[in-house]
Amino acid sequence: YTNAWINNLNNSRNIILRKSQFFFKNGWCLIDPNSLGITNQISQQLLNIKKVDYIKNSKNLGVYSLKQNSIKKYSVFEELSKNDLIKETLYKISGRKVGLSCIMHMLGIGKSPSLHWHRDSYIRDNKYIGPIPSVIKLMITNNTLTQKDGPFDVVRGSHTIDLNNKIFDKLIPMYFYLKKKAFISNKRQCILFDGRILHRRSYSCNNGFRSGTILSYTSKFT
Repeated sequence: YTNAWINNLNNSRNIILRKSQFFFKNGWCLIDPNSLGITNQISQQLLNIKKVDYIKNSKNLGVYSLKQNSIKKYSVFEELSKNDLIKETLYKISGRKVGLSCIMHMLGIGKSPSLHWHRDSYIRDNKYIGPIPSVIKLMITNNTLTQKDGPFDVVRGSHTIDLNNKIFDKLIPMYFYLKKKAFISNKRQCILFDGRILHRRSYSCNNGFRSGTILSYTSKFT
């Protein structure tokens, strides 16, 4: 092996180690889409999905969701579901062997209010809601995003704070204001996040546009 090859291997390992440390501390980390085999062509295919196949989702406060039976219609989702590089990378970062459990694809056009801050896995009345261990999700943002487009928001580190209280979860974003992170970017992103973290979709404006795909992964042993 050449010195250059060894140096590249060591650099790759160091990058993964830093992302793993960041993920466990903050509950999220960014991953370059291209490093996961999620190319510009894939994002373009997701952007090209016909609007007729979406439904307005009241749960998502007016944002369009792709019908689950339409997911089978588009080959891009089969390509994503068979992408072993994603699962290998998630294992290196999270230490968990996972399998794909759900795909959601959403489209925001125009004005919509913010979703409430929430967790996807949590404790209520001494009962654990959601899979154990908690779900981890990979969000693919298929277009550039500014605040007007309704970006994804999280409260850093909130995955480690769960007092089994819905009211307390509403207060955390106010008291830990400086820990809020909005994923605004002039390029595509992949956001890996722990299902226990407080998160939401922010409000969008009249000229907002947002295409996002969420891949949910759970432990193979759940």
